[in-house]
Amino acid sequence: MLQVGKNPPQRWPEDKSLQEDTGNWWVVYTRPHNEKALAWDLQKLGISYYLPMTTKRTRRLDNGKPRKSVVCLFPSYISLVNYPQHKRDILNTKRILHAIAIDNQERFVYEMDQVSRITCVDIDLQVHNDLMVGQRVYIASGPFKGVEGTIENFPNSRRIYLNVEMFGRSVSMQIDPSILIPIN
Repeated sequence: MLQVGKNPPQRWPEDKSLQEDTGNWWVVYTRPHNEKALAWDLQKLGISYYLPMTTKRTRRLDNGKPRKSVVCLFPSYISLVNYPQHKRDILNTKRILHAIAIDNQERFVYEMDQVSRITCVDIDLQVHNDLMVGQRVYIASGPFKGVEGTIENFPNSRRIYLNVEMFGRSVSMQIDPSILIPIN
């Protein structure tokens, strides 16, 4: 595990916004635990990328001391610009399994910009694989047990969901949605 200060930057080049990157964004699916190493490789190759990360705080099991680590928000995924032009160099890193074209570039950049805005603040973030706005869910416990509905938004809750359609996931902050069960 890397020390907190030894991680690659989330965005490279660091002074360029996601909207400023010309060309098509692609998502590559990496070999397990290769996202950060690929980010360093992309930086050396001069290829723009975005790798959202968050700080995870845990306690060590052996002595109870706090532990802080930087983890990828979307494990095994990294976004980059103009994959076809750099395909050979990227494949030579032997870190990716396949590339995914993004159909709706504007939406993807908008969603990644939203994620970028919340990852630059040091708060507890969690990725939820099964909960997205528009999805049917039922409440598993509490006074509303068995009630079904559709996730629209959470104006009265302490949890905000930011959807990332490309990954089929949403990023949330601050409340435990464990009482919601997705309906297939």
